[in-house]
Amino acid sequence: MKSTIILFIISIVIGSNTYSQDISFPIDRAVFQRSSNAATATATVTFAGEFTESASGSGTTNNATYEIRRLRIDGVDLGAYTGPVSFSGTEKTRIGTSVGYTYYFTLNIPTGWYQFNLKNGSNSVVKSIKFGVGEVFIIAGQSNAQGYGATGFGYSGVNNTFDCVVSLKNVQNISTDGGGVGYVSDYVNLERPVFGLLRYTTDIANPGNNNPWIGPNCTRTWYYLHLGEWLAKMHGVNPLTTTNGNYTTQPPVPIMFYNVAVAGTSINNWEGAMKKTKGFFNSTYTNPLNNTNNPYSIPNITDYPSVIPWGFTTDYDKLFTVFKNVLSFYGGMFGVRTVIWHQGEAETKTLLNINKSGIYKLQGTVPSGYDVKNYGTKLKAIIDESRTILPSLQWSIYRTSLITEELSSSSTKHENIVNDYSYPGLPTQSWLYSVPGTSPSMSAVQIGSNDVNANVIKQQEVLQASNSSYISLLNNTDTYTTLTTSWPYQSSRQADGTHFNGNALYSLGLNIFQTSPSSSALTTTPVSPTPIPKPIISGSSGSYTVSLQAPSGISYVSHQWYANTSSNFNQAASNSTPNFTMNYSNTSFTGYVKDNTGRISIIPYSHIIGVAGARVSNESNIMTIFPNPILHNEDLGIEYEVLDESKENIVLEVVNKTGEVLYTETVKKTKSGKNKWTVKRDLLGKTNDFDFLYVRIIDREKVSTKKLVVLH
Repeated sequence: MKSTIILFIISIVIGSNTYSQDISFPIDRAVFQRSSNAATATATVTFAGEFTESASGSGTTNNATYEIRRLRIDGVDLGAYTGPVSFSGTEKTRIGTSVGYTYYFTLNIPTGWYQFNLKNGSNSVVKSIKFGVGEVFIIAGQSNAQGYGATGFGYSGVNNTFDCVVSLKNVQNISTDGGGVGYVSDYVNLERPVFGLLRYTTDIANPGNNNPWIGPNCTRTWYYLHLGEWLAKMHGVNPLTTTNGNYTTQPPVPIMFYNVAVAGTSINNWEGAMKKTKGFFNSTYTNPLNNTNNPYSIPNITDYPSVIPWGFTTDYDKLFTVFKNVLSFYGGMFGVRTVIWHQGEAETKTLLNINKSGIYKLQGTVPSGYDVKNYGTKLKAIIDESRTILPSLQWSIYRTSLITEELSSSSTKHENIVNDYSYPGLPTQSWLYSVPGTSPSMSAVQIGSNDVNANVIKQQEVLQASNSSYISLLNNTDTYTTLTTSWPYQSSRQADGTHFNGNALYSLGLNIFQTSPSSSALTTTPVSPTPIPKPIISGSSGSYTVSLQAPSGISYVSHQWYANTSSNFNQAASNSTPNFTMNYSNTSFTGYVKDNTGRISIIPYSHIIGVAGARVSNESNIMTIFPNPILHNEDLGIEYEVLDESKENIVLEVVNKTGEVLYTETVKKTKSGKNKWTVKRDLLGKTNDFDFLYVRIIDREKVSTKKLVVLH
C-alpha cells in the first residue's frame, strides 16, 4: 500500500501543472484597527495572493473563488459575510499568457473575527487564514509596562479560552531570568510579523509551550490578558452567545498588543534613544541608515552618551529604534488605537539618589543639571517624534512614580517612595527614613523639593492638559498600595514593593479604559491601516517583471526586492529600483517598500506557480535531494554543485507551500564542487498525510529549487 501511495505521489510531482492557490495578505491572526469604538465601525483590509486555474484550463477562464466568513470569538462559523464569488476583472491580474494570476483588492470590513477562504473551481477550500477588525495597542515605558517577576504572567483567572487577544509573537533573544527583560537583538532587520494567541502561563523557561509573548520586548501576559478580555466584550455581550443575527450590532472585538517597554528605563533613556535614532535618518525616516561604515552602530551624540543616567547596557540605545520599527512597520500596515505609556519610577529613583546619595542600590550616575521639571518637555518630544511617523497617533499616560527605598548595604526595604504632589497623607519634607533595625515606617515618603511642579505626576498631568486632543490620562498607579501591618506592606505590589502583583494586575486590566478620564482614549480618532502595494506582473515566460501600484496618496521612495518569500527588511539597505525581474531560476519574489512618510509595507509575495518556466521539469539540475519522496524515519540529504568557489553567503532553505521557512542554513564560504547537507526529518513538520515542500538554494544571484514530497 505504501509503495502505491509513493508511485501515485511521484506521478503527481512529475505530471502536475502545479495548480495552486495562496494567500500572502492578510497574515494569519492579524488585527486591523477599526475607525471608531462603535460596534459597526470598519477597517480597510487588503487581500492579496495568487492562484492558477485548473490543469485543463487554457488560461482564459478563471475558476478560482474566494469567500469571507464571520467567526464567533471561539472560532465557530457564523456563516458567510461575502461569497463565494469569482475574482472580478479589477481584483485579478493575469501573469502574461500563463494560467497564473495574482489577486489584490481592498474591502471595508466591520468589527469582528473573520476567515478568508481561497477556493478552487470545485468549490473546495485550498487555503484559509483568520483575521480581525478591532483594537490595536502599543505598550511603552519601563518594567510595570513590560512585565516583571514571577507573578508577571498575569492572573490565572483569565486563560484566554476565547480567541480574543493576539500579540506579535516573533520575539528575538528574550532572556529567561526572573526579570524577563528582553530586546530585539537585531534591530536593523525587521521581521515579517507572526501573530499568536496570548495565553496565561507560568513556564517562563519554555514560553513556546504557550504564548506569553507580547513582542518584541515582553515575555509576560501581565495585565494585558485581562484588558484584552474586557475589550473583547465591550459591546455588552458574551461573545460566545453572539449569533449571526446580532453580529453587526454586538460583535466580538479582536484585540492586538505590541510591547516595546524595557525595564528600568528613564525619560532620559527614551529621549536620548530618540535623538540617537533621529541621527540615523532624515526628518521623515525615508532614508536607509546613514552610517555607511557601520550601519549597526549608534551615532555618537555628545549630549547623550550610551549609558546615562540609568542604563547599564547599550541596549537602552535601541529603545526608540525598536519603537519606530513597530510604528512604521506594524502600525502603518495594521493601524493603532493608542500608545499605553507607563513610566516614572526611574525618575523617583533618581530624585532619591540626588537627595539621599547612594541609598538606592545600582543607581547610575545622575547627569549634571538633572531636573525632574524637564520630564514633561522630554516626554512631549518623544510623543511628537512618534507622531511624525504616524501623525494621528494617540497616547494614553499612566500617572506613575512609586518605588520602594532599598539600602544597598543590607538590601532592606523601608519606605514607599513617591513623587506625587497629591499623594494622600503626604508627609513633610523631613525624610521619614527608618533607622536600620527598628520598625519600618508605614508612611509613604515624598521626595524632591517643595516646588509643586518638581514631580513626575504633576508633569504628566500638565502635559496632558495642554495636549488633550491627542493625550489621555490613565489611572494614578501610586494609589495601588494598600499599606498593611506586615511585610510586604503593599498587597498590590510584589515583594520588591515596586512591581504590581496579581491583585493590581487584575484591577488595572479591568479598569484602564472604563473610568474617567481614561475612557477618552477609546473615543479619539485612531491611526487607520495603510493598504499594502499591489504587485503587477508583466512579460513572458522566463522574463517577468514585477512593478508596484501604490494606494492613492502614497508614493514609494525606496524598495527592497528578494528572490524568495522569507527575507527580512534591512534598514541599512535600500535601492530605488521600482521593478523586479524574474527568470527561469527565480520563480518567487517578495520585498518591502518605504513610502514618503517613512512607513514600511510588505510587498505581497508570489511563488508564480503554474507559470511556464517555473514547473518541476525546469528545476535545478545542479542540486540533488534524496530520498524523494522521504519517509517518516528518514533524514533528507542535499547535494549542490558549486561551479566556482564562492566568497559570498550561500543560503539553504526548506519552505512549505505558504512560503514559511522550516529550515535554513547559511554557508559563509563554499568550495567549488559538490557540497552536502543533511536536514533532520523532525524539522520538516506535518500538516497532512503527505506534504509538498521546496528545497531552495540561493547562490548569489542564482536560485535553485527542488520539490520534495514528505510522507508521514
